[in-house]
Amino acid sequence: MKRSKHLGGSDIGVVLGLSKFSTRYELWLEKTRRKKPRPGSMATDAGHALEDLILDKYCEARGWDIDRQVPLGKHADRPWASGTADGVRKDGLIGVDAKASCSLSAWSGGPPATVVCQMNWYAWLSGIRTWDVALLQASAGWMFEIFTVEQDDKLTERLIEAGDEFWWHVTNDIPPEPVTYEEVMAMFVRPGKKTKKAPEAID
Repeated sequence: MKRSKHLGGSDIGVVLGLSKFSTRYELWLEKTRRKKPRPGSMATDAGHALEDLILDKYCEARGWDIDRQVPLGKHADRPWASGTADGVRKDGLIGVDAKASCSLSAWSGGPPATVVCQMNWYAWLSGIRTWDVALLQASAGWMFEIFTVEQDDKLTERLIEAGDEFWWHVTNDIPPEPVTYEEVMAMFVRPGKKTKKAPEAID
């Protein structure tokens, strides 16, 4: 599934302006194929490498088995909306997403807003209202935790509205209005050329 043709769970937090790593404008550039997706960092590469380990630990902790890498399909009315679950319990009632983090502060109050949005996006696509987030916290001596996110209907409605609006900009090839300082800088400020300092006048 080509990411440029769809809006996935990891994108929706960016659409809402919640991401620390990307902006709506950058995402629009990627979806309109003006810019290649940002390459994975060491942290994201490590997270992918640890995914099976995290899911194994999750199954052990919960005492049940899961199907892994489950495509949630595309929404019937919005074919641009898509997602893939890291895992779904065999009875199809609970989904799970594996995360690895090296930031205690980011998870001190529970899953970050971007993750909550991602789980609600998956809930909307799949009809599965309960999602576990299995976290391996690398900065705390490899501490393992499980957080449960229940679907919030009002939040889900807001995600759908934001997705509709953003995808309109993609299909009409019109950049979204900037809402953050970072977006303003990315859209309107171009790096200037360095200039040589004028020599001081000699009396």
